[in-house]
Amino acid sequence: MLPSPLENMLAYGDERFVLAFFEYWDPPSIFLLGMLNFRLRNLVHHYRAAVWNVPKFLSGWFRDPEAALVLLAAGPGLFCGPGVLQFLDRSSTEAWRLDLCVGYSGLVAVGKFLGAEGYNFRPGNLRIRDFDLVAIMEAAHFPDAYLKMDGDRSSTQDDHASRTFRFVKIHRGPTLRVVVVHLLRCELHRFVFSMHSSNYIASEWFTN
Repeated sequence: MLPSPLENMLAYGDERFVLAFFEYWDPPSIFLLGMLNFRLRNLVHHYRAAVWNVPKFLSGWFRDPEAALVLLAAGPGLFCGPGVLQFLDRSSTEAWRLDLCVGYSGLVAVGKFLGAEGYNFRPGNLRIRDFDLVAIMEAAHFPDAYLKMDGDRSSTQDDHASRTFRFVKIHRGPTLRVVVVHLLRCELHRFVFSMHSSNYIASEWFTN
């Protein structure tokens, strides 16, 4: 089958043209276009790699974004919140906050990773400044048998999150970068079922 005029236009346009062409398309329409045939699927694949580059996005918060993705798989956990929404929506506004959701088993590892990345734990109303100790105490207070196991949409995200922990570091002068860790009391997939949108970043292990 001969390429359509649209395919020819996109195929012969440079990267700047393709980026400008899709700027006003919503993401579902872009992916729907990629389902029409093999040529358009490849074009959309390259566009996705250029625009929704997850390691590049995470490099705004972490020196080692690949290690952050490994952390998600080991947690398991996911990134969500306004920062991820802006990234997926291709917003030009620079986000300053990133939300990380994780269960008890991954809480200590998250704290160590953020500490190694230069983040400082802000205890808020807690008197304990040692996050490792905080994580151990949280695990002791909420054993597995206490976890909330229903995951349908009648349960809210707040029902599944028992605590939030705030980590902050200086980024480019006076600018702050904030990572808010949400401690889940349910399995990760049940938390996703309760979300009102699918705007999150997870590891390939979780999405598969």
